[in-house]
Amino acid sequence: MDRQRHEAADAGDLTLRGIGSWAGVEVLLAVAMVGGGADSYQIKAFTHPYHGGYGGPEIEEQQPAVKSVSLAEDGLSVKLGLEKLDRGFVYELDLIKLRSQDGEPLVHRNAFYTVNEVPSR
Repeated sequence: MDRQRHEAADAGDLTLRGIGSWAGVEVLLAVAMVGGGADSYQIKAFTHPYHGGYGGPEIEEQQPAVKSVSLAEDGLSVKLGLEKLDRGFVYELDLIKLRSQDGEPLVHRNAFYTVNEVPSR
């Protein structure tokens, strides 16, 4: 099974990337975290209307369910299995409930990932 990785945004202490052949995202952290259950990860998906200008309102908002959570032993990454990934949608993760091993919240708790291609399984 091909496990292509598609790089995405890097917010200093938080990097988000999609993983090929899998409906999910991987969150890479600069500080070891204590993982929580699926309810620790708030996810919203949306898209924008296509037009010649930049930006626009968020449309077709969804809140895809987190189906699985797999925290690495070192606490520096977590793989989130989502119910689906839709091409052309922006996925916003809010990690407000995630804490470091010292009990501190992330400095940058939000990450965004645009799905340009959904890999075949």
